[in-house]
Amino acid sequence: MPAPLAHGAVAFLGVPLVGQRPAAEPRLRTLLVVALVVFACGAPDLDLIVGLLLIGDPFTHHGAFSHSLLAAPVFGGVFACLLRWLRPTVTLGRAWAVGAGLYAVHVCMDALIYDTRGAALLWPILSDRFASPIVLFVGVEYGQWWRWDLHMLTLANEAAFAVVMWWLSVEWRRRRRSIKDGINDE
Repeated sequence: MPAPLAHGAVAFLGVPLVGQRPAAEPRLRTLLVVALVVFACGAPDLDLIVGLLLIGDPFTHHGAFSHSLLAAPVFGGVFACLLRWLRPTVTLGRAWAVGAGLYAVHVCMDALIYDTRGAALLWPILSDRFASPIVLFVGVEYGQWWRWDLHMLTLANEAAFAVVMWWLSVEWRRRRRSIKDGINDE
């Protein structure tokens, strides 16, 4: 699985998808909106906490029930309620789409790892785990904690991914601003 760095980097694109920050919105509320988006990027990994608390092993069921694309719409509903409470100017449909989308992106990212056992993308319909033949991430080697070379490779891979996500968000905002300025000039 990718480390939290790669999953969290998706928030660079998720925050602008939520929409413009209202001018009168307090800074604390804006930070809570950003925190909610970052949480949504990592929400499927809550199964680690569940596994640790219930059976003492966080990785036994990791990538199973919470890594289903079918859970994304449900999570989107919870996300939409929380986001609308924090920022009432966001439409319910947009809030749901952002929440469900961020959840689904996390699940798909976990299927794009080298030498992975995959993710149960269609649980509970199918309990099979799916792994993509296309590899984007090296993945974290928790079972080989002493292999610092693998950890550094993972860090470099995910830092590069984070830079790409940041660049895409900056470029997206720049283009939106130039389109908006072009419309206002007419």
